[in-house]
Amino acid sequence: MNQKKPNKTLSKSADLDKEILSDLLEKTALLHDSIDWWDDRISEIVSEIDRLEALPWSPEIEKDIYNNQNKLKKFLKRGDSEMKNINRLEKDIQDFFLKWGVA
Repeated sequence: MNQKKPNKTLSKSADLDKEILSDLLEKTALLHDSIDWWDDRISEIVSEIDRLEALPWSPEIEKDIYNNQNKLKKFLKRGDSEMKNINRLEKDIQDFFLKWGVA
Protein backbone atom coordinates (compact mmCIF):
# COMPACT_ATOMS: atom_id res chain seq x y z
CA MET A 1 0.00 0.00 0.00
CA ASN A 2 1.83 2.93 -1.30
CA GLN A 3 -0.11 6.12 -0.53
CA LYS A 4 0.96 9.41 -1.97
CA LYS A 5 1.59 12.21 0.45
CA PRO A 6 -0.50 15.32 -0.15
CA ASN A 7 1.28 17.92 -2.18
CA LYS A 8 2.27 20.56 0.37
CA THR A 9 2.55 23.22 -2.33
CA LEU A 10 -1.04 22.64 -3.43
CA SER A 11 -2.20 22.64 0.18
CA LYS A 12 -0.44 25.94 0.89
CA SER A 13 -1.85 27.41 -2.33
CA ALA A 14 -5.38 26.31 -1.41
CA ASP A 15 -4.98 27.78 2.08
CA LEU A 16 -3.76 31.04 0.58
CA ASP A 17 -6.69 31.08 -1.84
CA LYS A 18 -9.09 30.53 1.05
CA GLU A 19 -7.55 33.52 2.82
CA ILE A 20 -7.79 35.62 -0.33
CA LEU A 21 -11.43 34.62 -0.86
CA SER A 22 -12.21 35.34 2.79
CA ASP A 23 -10.59 38.76 2.45
CA LEU A 24 -12.59 39.48 -0.71
CA LEU A 25 -15.82 38.50 1.04
CA GLU A 26 -14.97 40.73 4.00
CA LYS A 27 -14.19 43.67 1.69
CA THR A 28 -17.47 43.06 -0.14
CA ALA A 29 -19.44 43.15 3.13
CA LEU A 30 -17.69 46.34 4.26
CA LEU A 31 -18.26 48.03 0.93
CA HIS A 32 -21.91 46.96 0.98
CA ASP A 33 -22.36 48.48 4.45
CA SER A 34 -20.60 51.66 3.35
CA ILE A 35 -22.80 52.02 0.28
CA ASP A 36 -25.91 51.45 2.39
CA TRP A 37 -24.74 54.19 4.75
CA TRP A 38 -24.12 56.61 1.86
CA ASP A 39 -27.48 55.77 0.31
CA ASP A 40 -29.28 56.42 3.60
CA ARG A 41 -27.57 59.79 4.13
CA ILE A 42 -28.25 60.93 0.57
CA SER A 43 -31.89 59.84 0.84
CA GLU A 44 -32.25 61.79 4.09
CA ILE A 45 -30.84 64.94 2.50
CA VAL A 46 -33.03 64.62 -0.60
CA SER A 47 -36.10 64.07 1.60
CA GLU A 48 -35.23 67.14 3.65
CA ILE A 49 -34.80 69.25 0.49
CA ASP A 50 -38.17 68.00 -0.79
CA ARG A 51 -39.80 68.81 2.55
CA LEU A 52 -38.32 72.30 2.59
CA GLU A 53 -39.30 73.00 -1.00
CA ALA A 54 -42.93 72.14 -0.16
CA LEU A 55 -43.02 74.88 2.50
CA PRO A 56 -43.94 78.49 1.75
CA TRP A 57 -40.91 80.49 0.65
CA SER A 58 -38.91 82.36 3.27
CA PRO A 59 -35.27 83.45 3.46
CA GLU A 60 -34.59 80.90 6.21
CA ILE A 61 -36.07 78.05 4.21
CA GLU A 62 -34.15 79.12 1.13
CA LYS A 63 -30.95 79.11 3.20
CA ASP A 64 -31.73 75.61 4.53
CA ILE A 65 -32.38 74.36 1.01
CA TYR A 66 -29.09 75.85 -0.18
CA ASN A 67 -27.18 74.28 2.76
CA ASN A 68 -28.72 70.87 2.12
CA GLN A 69 -27.95 71.09 -1.59
CA ASN A 70 -24.32 71.80 -0.71
CA LYS A 71 -24.26 68.80 1.64
CA LEU A 72 -25.69 66.68 -1.15
CA LYS A 73 -23.01 67.87 -3.59
CA LYS A 74 -20.28 66.96 -1.10
CA PHE A 75 -21.73 63.50 -0.54
CA LEU A 76 -22.00 62.89 -4.28
CA LYS A 77 -18.38 63.97 -4.85
CA ARG A 78 -17.19 61.64 -2.11
CA GLY A 79 -19.21 58.89 -3.75
CA ASP A 80 -16.58 58.85 -6.51
CA SER A 81 -14.18 57.20 -4.06
CA GLU A 82 -16.79 54.51 -3.37
CA MET A 83 -17.03 53.84 -7.10
CA LYS A 84 -13.26 53.44 -7.27
CA ASN A 85 -13.43 50.96 -4.38
CA ILE A 86 -16.16 49.01 -6.17
CA ASN A 87 -14.16 48.90 -9.39
CA ARG A 88 -11.03 47.76 -7.55
CA LEU A 89 -12.96 45.03 -5.70
CA GLU A 90 -14.62 43.84 -8.92
CA LYS A 91 -11.18 43.53 -10.55
CA ASP A 92 -9.79 41.61 -7.57
CA ILE A 93 -12.75 39.22 -7.61
CA GLN A 94 -12.45 38.72 -11.35
CA ASP A 95 -8.71 38.06 -11.06
CA PHE A 96 -9.31 35.54 -8.29
CA PHE A 97 -11.86 33.57 -10.29
CA LEU A 98 -9.88 33.80 -13.53
CA LYS A 99 -7.01 32.12 -11.69
CA TRP A 100 -9.31 29.14 -11.09
CA GLY A 101 -10.71 29.24 -14.63
CA VAL A 102 -14.14 30.32 -13.44
CA ALA A 103 -15.49 33.33 -15.26
